Amino acid sequence: MSSAYQRMVGYYLEYARQHKDDWQALERAPFDQFRRAWNLVSEAQFPITSAERARTRVGYLNALNEYFEKRGLWGEYRGWIERGIEAARVLEDNALLGGLLNDLGLCYRQLGQPDIAKKYFEKSLEMRHQFGPKAGEAVTLNNLGLVSDDLGERRQAISFYEQALQLRREVDDRRGEALTLHNLATTYEGLGDWQSARESYEQALRIAHQTGDTIGEAGTLSNLGHLLLQMNRFDDAEKILDQALELMQEIGDRGHEPAVLNNQGLLMLARGRPRQAIPLFEQALALQRSNRQTDTEAPILNNLGTAYQSLSEWRKALEYFQQALERHRAAANRAGEALALANIGGIHHERQNWVEAISAYEQALAILRSIGDRDSEATLLNNLAVIYRAQGDLGKAFAYLAEALSVHKQIGNQHMLATTLNNIASVYYEMDDLARARQYFETALDLRRAIGDMAEAGSILNNLGALSSAQGDPESALAYYEQALALRREIEDYVGQARTLYNAALLSFNLGKLAHAEKLAREAIALDQRFDLPQLPRDLGLLQEIQDKRETGSIEPVRASETK
Repeated sequence: MSSAYQRMVGYYLEYARQHKDDWQALERAPFDQFRRAWNLVSEAQFPITSAERARTRVGYLNALNEYFEKRGLWGEYRGWIERGIEAARVLEDNALLGGLLNDLGLCYRQLGQPDIAKKYFEKSLEMRHQFGPKAGEAVTLNNLGLVSDDLGERRQAISFYEQALQLRREVDDRRGEALTLHNLATTYEGLGDWQSARESYEQALRIAHQTGDTIGEAGTLSNLGHLLLQMNRFDDAEKILDQALELMQEIGDRGHEPAVLNNQGLLMLARGRPRQAIPLFEQALALQRSNRQTDTEAPILNNLGTAYQSLSEWRKALEYFQQALERHRAAANRAGEALALANIGGIHHERQNWVEAISAYEQALAILRSIGDRDSEATLLNNLAVIYRAQGDLGKAFAYLAEALSVHKQIGNQHMLATTLNNIASVYYEMDDLARARQYFETALDLRRAIGDMAEAGSILNNLGALSSAQGDPESALAYYEQALALRREIEDYVGQARTLYNAALLSFNLGKLAHAEKLAREAIALDQRFDLPQLPRDLGLLQEIQDKRETGSIEPVRASETK
């Protein structure tokens, strides 16, 4: 092989080192030249010793690893790392080997294979614990936390993060400490422990601000905004997300702007404003595409589907969910594929296409079981239970709910545990076993209050109002509705307010409290109109009946209240 090839390999290695942090310069090279040089080095006839070959491979990997990550080329990067692992063994460099095993785990995680990723992180941890560096050991512990969270093993994730934090502090890695606190917060958020999540995010923010890590600060602000959104603290969420976006634009961090725009879209959805959410999701998607972040399009496509679903534009929603599914399959992202299938199942569920819904849910369930994501598995079991309940197969609904309850108790997901208890109560409600329904609703309510989930606490108070009404205790029902309404007003849950106002108006109507019923109905209609809610015709109908009765004194039939 000619010396010209050797010069080419050397030239592009030096170019890659000089432009390591400039992915656009690497792309202009063009990048295919780096691939060509890499393949030449790997050829047996390339005239260098095995040690030189190994060092050259490692040099290319070190220079181009950030490019692969930024461009989302995880499948190709995996192949390069596997060659790098061979090189580390030739060089007998165990510290390097530990780092490359960690990077291989990252590839598998990004490719949606968390079970395989975890095995490589465990191998990396073994090497790094024995051969160092301690900072690298902390990185791998952090990654084990991430992948354990992916698998729904959140208590184990917390243990890994706490070990990582200890090491980060020992080596005085303040930025790493902030990153691990950020990840710890997301795990607490997944467990429904929102207070602990908020405390961890705020600690991470303080460190990021102290160390001048504006990128980390902006990212944590975005996630804190998402948490506040989950807590229905909508005004606080809006302020934090605006700060995050302003900071990202100030420092030119276009790579993370789509995440904030996406969270702002989710805020609009939570406020019952899907039409305002859609432009934000579209802006996030366009920015991702201009950044060539095509590997991260699928979550926003999913959210666009959800927005159109809330507008009852089923076909458009299904198109977006299908696009997300195709993206996840193309990237071999099994976890993402399961999520998209679950969303497709949700569309068919709402349309009462039971066969299609069950088929999509069961496909998603099989994937989640294959990758060991027990938390998401239990969530899908809840969804299947709701379908069988709607079909009148209460025995099958109970079986799925019992399985889901067991998993959530084992994992410690308090948020989904409360959801499952609420669903069990709803099945008892349908069976007219109102005493047991009340027992489960009250247990779920206690849990919601304990974890600070005031939005769902409002839903359960509303359900307890409907249950008390069904038990012939209208005064207790009105008291529950008043509690639900006060709570929903406090947290700005406008959709929930409209539901509770309707229930309270209907009950007041049935009790002959017509002036109060009319006042509540008008409040519900004002919210329906303000947020374009689909129940507007129903609520207008109730107002007309109330007004007719006030004029004529005619007696109207009693109707059932709305749960949730």
